[in-house]
Amino acid sequence: MPSFNPFRTIRGKAGSANRQVDEIRCRRDIMKNSSEDDLRNLVTRIRSKSIPAAGDDLLDLFAAVCILSERTLQKSPHDVQILAGLAMTHGTVAEMGTGEGKTLSAVFPAAAHAMAGKGVHVVTVNDYLVRRDAELMAPLYNALGLSIGIIVSDMEDADRRDAYLCDVTYITNSEAGFDFLRDNLRFDATQRAQREPFFAIVDEVDSILIDEARTPLVISGEAAARPDLCLIANDVVSRLEMNEHYSVNLKERYVMLTDAGIDRVEAILRGTGRLKEGDNLFLVSNAPLVDHITQALKAKALFRRDQDYVVVNGKIVIVDQNTGRALYGRRFGDGIHQAIEAAENVEILPDNETLSSISYQNLFRRYPTLSGMTGTAETEREEFATIYGLDVVVVPPHRPRKRIDETDEIHLSENSKIRSIVETVLEANSIGQPVLLGTPSVEKSERIAQALRAAGLRRITDTNDAGGGFRVLNAVNHEMEAHIVAEAGRFGAITIATNMAGRGTDIQLGGNADERIGHELANMEPGDEKSAAEARIAKEVEIERELVHEAGGLLVIGMERNRSRRIDNQLRGRSGRQGDPGRSVFFISLEDETIAAFFSEKLRRLLSKLGIKDGDVITHPRISKAIERAQKKMEAADFDVRKELIKYDDVVNGQRKAMLEIRKELTDGRLTSEILHDMIAETCETIVNRHVPEHAYPEQWDTEGLTLALRTHLAVDVPVAQWAGEDGIGPKELKKKVVKNVLLIRRKLFEMFPPEINDHVEKTILLTSLDKGWREHLAALEHLRAVVGFRGYAQRDPLIEYRTDSHEMFERMMNEISSDAAASALRVRPTRPQTAA
Repeated sequence: MPSFNPFRTIRGKAGSANRQVDEIRCRRDIMKNSSEDDLRNLVTRIRSKSIPAAGDDLLDLFAAVCILSERTLQKSPHDVQILAGLAMTHGTVAEMGTGEGKTLSAVFPAAAHAMAGKGVHVVTVNDYLVRRDAELMAPLYNALGLSIGIIVSDMEDADRRDAYLCDVTYITNSEAGFDFLRDNLRFDATQRAQREPFFAIVDEVDSILIDEARTPLVISGEAAARPDLCLIANDVVSRLEMNEHYSVNLKERYVMLTDAGIDRVEAILRGTGRLKEGDNLFLVSNAPLVDHITQALKAKALFRRDQDYVVVNGKIVIVDQNTGRALYGRRFGDGIHQAIEAAENVEILPDNETLSSISYQNLFRRYPTLSGMTGTAETEREEFATIYGLDVVVVPPHRPRKRIDETDEIHLSENSKIRSIVETVLEANSIGQPVLLGTPSVEKSERIAQALRAAGLRRITDTNDAGGGFRVLNAVNHEMEAHIVAEAGRFGAITIATNMAGRGTDIQLGGNADERIGHELANMEPGDEKSAAEARIAKEVEIERELVHEAGGLLVIGMERNRSRRIDNQLRGRSGRQGDPGRSVFFISLEDETIAAFFSEKLRRLLSKLGIKDGDVITHPRISKAIERAQKKMEAADFDVRKELIKYDDVVNGQRKAMLEIRKELTDGRLTSEILHDMIAETCETIVNRHVPEHAYPEQWDTEGLTLALRTHLAVDVPVAQWAGEDGIGPKELKKKVVKNVLLIRRKLFEMFPPEINDHVEKTILLTSLDKGWREHLAALEHLRAVVGFRGYAQRDPLIEYRTDSHEMFERMMNEISSDAAASALRVRPTRPQTAA
């Protein structure tokens, strides 16, 4: 990475970064007549240094990218795209408005870091965008002599390995994470897909690193179900009353038992025989039950049917809060899913046992250099800096923004708000102005859809239906979602979508000619007829574009304010791309969750004093400012939650790194014999120490117990009693004899195997024991994390307690892994070949 970062002390378009853009333009003009071979040779010269492009090399490379973009894509990068490319090259988040060309901007930093030959990852949010962006930019990468790979779901391992070996790899955030986890469960180094992380460009970086930060990536296997504990916990929680027995913090989304609640839970459990008289609820032996009660309480207080989840055919299906999609096959973690199943009286399915996990925060902090791009990052500047060490550069728009952001329209009730939204939609539709209605959830989408139907508008369900009416974006798949969003700017279009749906797809006024051609002419053979149809569509789009301009551009309506200003800004940003006209307005009621969480009653009393009645509309900048201040508080609260979570996750991450380093040594085949030798020796010494006190006389030794322990645990018989009777024998001498003889038994056992598979047997034993120990350790840590907060009642810091206990648990786990591996090594036998009867 270049040592000089022109963005270190500036924000936006200023200073040395601007001068670098001018220099790149000059070099582009000088090089514009260069042949393909000359430009390819330039790139080859820079690549030969095997480091990211820097200094003059960086400027020359950027100039070459500009020239080749014009030749291969027929697109001349704007100054703001080059500026964003410079920002990301230096490990910065570039905030670029909708339609400013982030896809092309990413090629600049990708090419610069690809010069090192260590692999660049361009990360985005779904498979559709991976394919689309890679295919769009492939001609440019090929002209630069860079190989490009894509990784999407359901790819074979061999194809994944090939894609990761490319200079630039386009991939989703989830695939990058799961490939990392899968690689760290493999038994052979040659099976790994990924190389060591080097440089990543994260598209929609706020969505992935902020919104998804609290979502762990987990590879799991089916664990033993405990429906009994789920049902007990649900029964207990059903008898608890909010405020009296537990408190709920909707701002920070946590639930806590009150002192009266703890007493009530203990009384219920004693009454059912689940807790003995005099026992404390928070004994270690009760941890699983306390964990289930905690999750049942969260399920009751924080998760709502038809908003956070839906019940489909007797199964709980998660609803993505950002996109409104039903996430079939996904389950809430930490036992929440089972708690909801118990509450909804559906079949309680086995929970999953974590085999390997990592948070997006720690996944992307593995990259030595990280960068990103999005339309909304400035409001999260502090979090990007604190968690990821990333600065934010706000890149100015290519053309001045013309969008009008109106003052919020405030109503006393939800019904009044809905009526006003419908009136606004009908008014805009009467002049052909396209409308995008942003909703916070599927439930709200359906409610406004019903209101529009009642007003006489038709719901369109067929994507090929070009008639009038409105569409509801329910995201059957990302490609169809992108098509619907791309067409939301057409004359007279009305589109209802969750706030985050279709991110990465621009809404162009009059529609998107390329999208229409691809969708409408997909089955038409190339030829004169298709060319004529393409020309017709392009002409229609141009005519519609003029009509929509005259109607005022895209009208974006926000159905309510979100917890974060950033989500609101993303919705507003759908309108007014690249200097287009547009308008945005948010409709708010005092019944909205965001408002209710802070000052619904206070505001209602104030409005009542002013004589405001239901049905009246209030628009006042001071109220909008107050709402923004409330959002800032919620953002700060959410940030605090994520900061707190990463403190706990960092404890696990340190242990994860240690485990992965051990595992890497083993899968690489290094020192397996020596490690197994040491584990057997340590296990023998531990067993001897339990039965032979250090300063005890031989007649005080428990030789019978020692013999039994060695036989039971290690399946070995050694003459302990005989050795104990020898002259001059002491604990140290006995220990040495036991270790020497057990290791001799182990050596003779392994001589039974063909020499060529000895290493494989040893590696398999070690990796199996390691994975088993880590899996059980993760489960124990989940239980600890669920209950450690209650230690705050005893005036003890839960984080310090968690660190202390997890460290002790890690030490125990390592000892158990040694013991398990030693036992397996002394029990393993070669399989005898089958003989014919």
